[in-house]
Amino acid sequence: MRLAAKLSALLAGATVVPLVLVTAITQPANRAALRAQLDSLYQTGARSLSSEVNLHVTRKARAIQSFVKAVPLNDREPDELVKALQLLYQSTENASVVALYEKSGKPVVEPLWQPAEAGQKVGFSEPTTKGGLAFFEKNLPLLPAVAKGLVVGPPYVVADPSGQPMPHVVIAMPVAGDKGETWVLAVEVSLRPLVRRFSESTIGKTGHAVLLDQDLATVIHPDEVVMSNRTSYRQHPLLTGKGDLEAWMGASAQVDPLGWTVLVEQASSEALAVIDQRFRDSLLFAAAALVGAVVLGLLAVRVVTGPVKRLEAAAASLAAGQMGAKVEVRGSDELAQLADSFNRMSAGLQERERLRRTFSRYVSDAVASRILSEASDLDLKGELVEVTVLFLDVRHFSHLADLYPPQMVVELLNAYFERIVRVITEHDGVINKFIGDAIMTVFGVPKAVADPELRAVKAALEIQRLVRELNRERSERALEVLEFGIGVNTGAAIAGNIGSKERAEYTVIGDAVNVAQRLQAMAGAGEVHISTATYGRLKGRFEVEHRGEVKVKGRERPVDIYKVVAQRGSGQSGSLRRTW
Repeated sequence: MRLAAKLSALLAGATVVPLVLVTAITQPANRAALRAQLDSLYQTGARSLSSEVNLHVTRKARAIQSFVKAVPLNDREPDELVKALQLLYQSTENASVVALYEKSGKPVVEPLWQPAEAGQKVGFSEPTTKGGLAFFEKNLPLLPAVAKGLVVGPPYVVADPSGQPMPHVVIAMPVAGDKGETWVLAVEVSLRPLVRRFSESTIGKTGHAVLLDQDLATVIHPDEVVMSNRTSYRQHPLLTGKGDLEAWMGASAQVDPLGWTVLVEQASSEALAVIDQRFRDSLLFAAAALVGAVVLGLLAVRVVTGPVKRLEAAAASLAAGQMGAKVEVRGSDELAQLADSFNRMSAGLQERERLRRTFSRYVSDAVASRILSEASDLDLKGELVEVTVLFLDVRHFSHLADLYPPQMVVELLNAYFERIVRVITEHDGVINKFIGDAIMTVFGVPKAVADPELRAVKAALEIQRLVRELNRERSERALEVLEFGIGVNTGAAIAGNIGSKERAEYTVIGDAVNVAQRLQAMAGAGEVHISTATYGRLKGRFEVEHRGEVKVKGRERPVDIYKVVAQRGSGQSGSLRRTW
């Protein structure tokens, strides 16, 4: 075989075979990775919708319960009783029927409802028909309400005035009646806001979200026919794990304690269309590369051999670990450009190796940026700096660590630290280290920022605000919550590397750090404590309470403690108020 043919075959093999092999090997892995990412997104969407459904129904039930506490229904004349029920009907959004029954099922007064007219637009309340009233009476959870208290009946679908199928539920609860009797207050409400929310959860052309009842019958679906027929999903592959599992992708989440199910689904053919198209494109590129390699080999045999050998020798040196290996560049043609590209690649690998060794010693972006700004490798020297230190720690964490499994404890901490780290970063703070359930953060080094004290205190207040919000959300879902104490101090500290040549940590040490940690230890749940040094630099921008003095180990003079109440003019409070 002539050299040109050999070179053509070599170039064809070197170009096309790896491309085909990589494509064949990575296609299944890429497809699986994409499925995993999409499954995670579907699961997140299903859980989010599940929480919204539960919150929507729970708020309706609590509002009705609050109304009964505020407006007792017993000891009222019939006319006054009707007026009270009318007030409940008018104050409950999406309400279609309000009724009061004896335990026997006999109405105490006639049910209140608004007759629907053809083409009528739905406003605050939901008009209904006699047929809709019949559905209400059929689905009235009378006995469960008497036996269990506040209950939510099974969902059912009734057409609204425009003819659109609309899911409804009956919320019922026992109330005190005349002469010690027990009555049952029942309110039918539509799930129209949830229908709108689910209609927004479309994914491409085939993806959507579905709400199912306890029996996995359809409650909310983008197809009105499916919703009207209450189509069953009991045999759906995503719920049973059987059948054509490759046809659909998605995830489900339970709506506790209602027993309903949220299902997010999308056709696999649409969800994975991008990766499948890339596979087809890769095959076309491989075919084009094959043709190009053969032609190039036939035309370039005489001018390629010498430079290729030099390139081969340099590549062998590089493969042996000789970073910075270079090829002599001769001329200005494509091979010379190839040699020049190889040289740049080699230099890039050499630089990347240097960065890898340097970066392995640091975890902070700010420290890494400082290193990269230097012309050569740098050991950050110790220096005396003015710094603001923020210490944050979980209150009563030892009890939680003893009470729950390690995995649950880590998940609980990460749920809070994810938000806390984001706040610190947004305020230009540098997380120096995680110490179990505590975080040490510095403002002002190694990256200089304006007003580090102001940023630190703002970050502390924002953290406590977000913790309160997260606690409220988790409490509504009956999940464990955490509370934090925060201490902030400003002063001189020594900043530099601690460790060895092989492994070092950039940190700050000194009295300023010790005081911050002591202030944190003295802070109660939801509190932010600052020192006199920090308070003096804030120039009255925050409302504070003087908490007295505290003795700090290693200091002769005690330190004044100030509790930050709020930023002036913001209404943001630094104290913890339970609102759930």
